[in-house]
Amino acid sequence: MLHRTAGDSASASQVAVQTPDGPDYRRGSKSALWFAALMLAILAFYLATIRTGHHWGDDYALYVHHAKNLATGVPYTAIGYIADPDYPTYSVRMAPPVFPFALAAVYKIFGMNFTAFKVVGILFFVGALALLLAYFRDYLTLPYRLLLVAIMGFNPFFWNAKDNVVSDVPFFFFTLLTAWLVEEHRPAWQCGIAAYLAIGTRTIGVVLLPAIIIYDLIWHKRITKYSGIAVATYAGLAILQRLVLHGDTASSYVDLFRPSLEAYVQNFRNYPFIFADFWLTPVFWMTVLICGAVSLLAIRGIPGKQPLFFTLFVVLYGIALLLWPGGSQEARYLIPIFVLFLFYAVRGMQRLGTAATVAVCLLLSTGFALEYRTQPFKTINEANGRETFVAMCSWVRGNTAPGDRFVFNRARTLSLFTDRAVSPYHEPQSADALWEYFRSQNIQYVVASNIFEKDRRVLVPLLESHKNEVEPKYENSEFAVYWIRRGAAAPTPQVTSGVSR
Repeated sequence: MLHRTAGDSASASQVAVQTPDGPDYRRGSKSALWFAALMLAILAFYLATIRTGHHWGDDYALYVHHAKNLATGVPYTAIGYIADPDYPTYSVRMAPPVFPFALAAVYKIFGMNFTAFKVVGILFFVGALALLLAYFRDYLTLPYRLLLVAIMGFNPFFWNAKDNVVSDVPFFFFTLLTAWLVEEHRPAWQCGIAAYLAIGTRTIGVVLLPAIIIYDLIWHKRITKYSGIAVATYAGLAILQRLVLHGDTASSYVDLFRPSLEAYVQNFRNYPFIFADFWLTPVFWMTVLICGAVSLLAIRGIPGKQPLFFTLFVVLYGIALLLWPGGSQEARYLIPIFVLFLFYAVRGMQRLGTAATVAVCLLLSTGFALEYRTQPFKTINEANGRETFVAMCSWVRGNTAPGDRFVFNRARTLSLFTDRAVSPYHEPQSADALWEYFRSQNIQYVVASNIFEKDRRVLVPLLESHKNEVEPKYENSEFAVYWIRRGAAAPTPQVTSGVSR
């Protein structure tokens, strides 16, 4: 049996429903109490441990800058990002708007408040956990659904991810919402709206559309108006989005699509190892043991009734990831795949019984505790959590003109915190080629840092080789700002921090 029948919804009024793996207690104050207690515990843990600062990976800056523009009436695409044509994989020019719209509402109230932004992500995560509990109700008994939620909720990977203001968790929420609506056979227009919200959060969510069509074909033995209405609803909203934003977010991703055999080989080689990040501990053999144990459990849990739509989506999503050559591989992209894997592992525990479940929970708890011991609980000493970076940004805002153009390793981050146009830089075959790029883009300032390996290897030697054409203007222990001479007098800075020259 692949999925629920329409009649199954009626059984929700019963106190207990027999599943292939045992009775599922759906109703009653006791189950509601357990659910509420678990969700509140996870929510409280996350809210109480929000950290200041943000990791250097600066996709977040793209979303926050779009949100700032939406809240302040600035054109959506005016994010100060200068695209380097020889480094297209660094960033898209325009991110999908759903997550920035959610952040914009927060920006309107709290301004540039990263704690508030992180609360948005936490709420999406807790919402996704609630959807998991509902979605797998016919596949796991209540205690094991609660166990699945607890393993995700207290997993250090997701706890660490709560401090990243990125779209992966909201995308997973809307994807799971779409799956739940489809398998519950809710009105097609509702599924279309949910699919739009997922795709409008991350463009790769477009695989939801063929998943809806395939599911419709399997369910009805033909393609019906159900999938047609769902896809048409998405299409109408997508067209409206393009008209409102005066641009197409998908075109930015097309620019990144540069297929190569080398990229495909790298994806196939790296993603299986990246998957282990969900179980990472500071003890190598413990990580290996956990990965091996949960993999065996997942194998045990695969046979039987399948969550058809979500499985279809994960298969299509996984294929898209493997075939996408436009960027680095990161564990956060694997969240939907991990959740299906975790479902199978928990079902494997359910089938093996209490003793096996207790043993695995002890193993996971030990691994989680070891990993939490390595985590900073107060501040992420990167980006706006790094005093030297904050000081440098303050100098830039106070001593350069709004129209000045910069180069920096984390271009979108500098642009967000200084409101200056900033370009990343590629690794050239010759130093002269990179210098020529600076000239062609009318770059006035270069920011170099000794904390970035790429800067030490490429940018610092380049500046040294052109030292007669640059003038150092600001320096602290980790960041230095250089003005590129162009035959005019250098602007005289007003020193606010660091060392001005």
